[in-house]
Amino acid sequence: MKIIQKNFEDNEIKKIAKDYIERSARSATALQGVDGSFPPGNNGPWKDIDTPVRNTAHWAYLLYTAYLFSGNSIYRLSALKASEYLLKPENRPDGFTFLCRTTKSKSKCNGLIGQAWAVEPLILIGKYEGRREYIETANNVLKCHEYDKKRKLFKACETDGTDLPLIRAVNQQIWLASSIIRYAVNLEAFEQSDLVPNALNVIEELLHSANFYRNGCFQHTLNPPFIGHAKRMIRSFRFLNFTPHYPLSVGYHSFILAGLALAFKTLPESKIWHPWLYSKRLKTAMKFSIELASNEQTHSPFSFQYNPTGIEIALAFIIWVWLFCDNFRYLKSQKILALQP
Repeated sequence: MKIIQKNFEDNEIKKIAKDYIERSARSATALQGVDGSFPPGNNGPWKDIDTPVRNTAHWAYLLYTAYLFSGNSIYRLSALKASEYLLKPENRPDGFTFLCRTTKSKSKCNGLIGQAWAVEPLILIGKYEGRREYIETANNVLKCHEYDKKRKLFKACETDGTDLPLIRAVNQQIWLASSIIRYAVNLEAFEQSDLVPNALNVIEELLHSANFYRNGCFQHTLNPPFIGHAKRMIRSFRFLNFTPHYPLSVGYHSFILAGLALAFKTLPESKIWHPWLYSKRLKTAMKFSIELASNEQTHSPFSFQYNPTGIEIALAFIIWVWLFCDNFRYLKSQKILALQP
């Protein structure tokens, strides 16, 4: 299996991924503003009023990755310009978290996910470029998120430093923890903090307590703490596929798997993975991704119309390939899709 995984990582998929990233980077340079920002989106079906922060962070990350692949200095300069934009005071108006959206009824920080994505390029580029101010900014933002020792989950932090209630969206907890694990490991600025141990605790807790529908789909939202284990099981099975959150769960299923897979790839030796890797839950979740997700996703506005579900599922399979070596046809189909303009 190691040979199969090596071939997938080193040959055709890697070449296609590089080409795809470079083509995206070439198109991005025309979109960048004179201040380094990129146009804001509207967060898909949520229709939030976003600031340029999230999109600028995504493009900065992609552009710098394209530079690492190609050595093209145009991508590097564009990524640095975008990173400098992120560091502007107006994007962290009170010096705490990034201002990601201005929708009046929602948090300005965009929960945990807005911050997880805003810091990713700062840590990546800061590491390779030796930009300590990038690393320190990311560190300060991540440290704003209080870790609840009792529930083993992160709290969101508003742009003014106010602690928000626990985020019960599984994908947001997974992706903040995954970002911390992937980028904070082995960086001196994070060595004396509890960020990585806390992130591992969050993932371990979610692997244990997150609910699944009977067909293997992750339930998007964690149950409140007052609902015990028995009630969770009854609720999960009794209302199979008929809860209001089911379309949401279908859309975010592959997003959750991708975040977990990336964290596993960074720290595969951690003890938190051992029960999960050989559990029925993982195999059922992955089986759902292949056998049912494509049909279910057609009816969810949060799936491939919003999240790149095909790429996310393929990523999870590549990382956990030894469990699912009979599904290479699926991976091949995703490579073909990646070649489309």
